[in-house]
Amino acid sequence: MLELHCHTTHSDGTLTPTQLVEAAIAAGVRVLAITDHDTISGWDEAFAAADRRPLEIVPGLELSTVWQERSLHILGFYPDRNKLAAPLQDRLAGRQRRATSMLEKLAELGYPIEVVPQGGSMAVGRPHIAAALVKLAMCSLLKRRLSAG
Repeated sequence: MLELHCHTTHSDGTLTPTQLVEAAIAAGVRVLAITDHDTISGWDEAFAAADRRPLEIVPGLELSTVWQERSLHILGFYPDRNKLAAPLQDRLAGRQRRATSMLEKLAELGYPIEVVPQGGSMAVGRPHIAAALVKLAMCSLLKRRLSAG
């Protein structure tokens, strides 16, 4: 079995590269592509986790672009790490600007949240912000219940 489109906590996935490798092996996957959004930062951890295990890691990534006013996601496999370094840094900076803008707008609306991505080497994304908003709502609800009771 092979899986050619997986995200880790280095983009919007819920598992670290190591956890994803473990889950893939447990599910009988023999070939696993790590295709995080606009980053290759999870590759090394995935390769290390799969070392001497019955799993081949395919290095990949998912790039976002716009074509004819439509958002597209393009998967790439075995890209040249050296040629991608500068363009991916530019994409990371753009993601960081977008996240900062979203967090500022949320704070203006009365929802000040702080978000730190799990992967540590990538920008905060919409899934991180959504999770923080859910947590904030749960904390507010719990606070109200404790106050009332």
